[in-house]
Amino acid sequence: MNEFPGAGKTILVVEDDLDVRDLIKLSLESQGYYVSEASNGLDALTSLETGLVPDLILLDLDMPELNGQEFMNVLGKSIALISIPILVVSASANETALFGARAWVKKPVQ
Repeated sequence: MNEFPGAGKTILVVEDDLDVRDLIKLSLESQGYYVSEASNGLDALTSLETGLVPDLILLDLDMPELNGQEFMNVLGKSIALISIPILVVSASANETALFGARAWVKKPVQ
């Protein structure tokens, strides 16, 4: 039996702030998760389109190039990707911005 809750699980962290992304990555890796990173929605979509199939996506909303809401809209149109759960982690998260997300956590995370 593996003592790490995240063993064998992959999480895609989509966050434009490198410091926040690194902090989330370190925290998740310490629990045994494999973490893939993207600095914006466009990079995240590229990763997904080239074969990454995460167990969960942690998604910021306020990002350059393709923001979190736009990312969820694109993801929601893909039969292959729509089943991936999304957790929004954002300072601007609110119920109206959660189309496609399973839940949200408001920044700053304590």
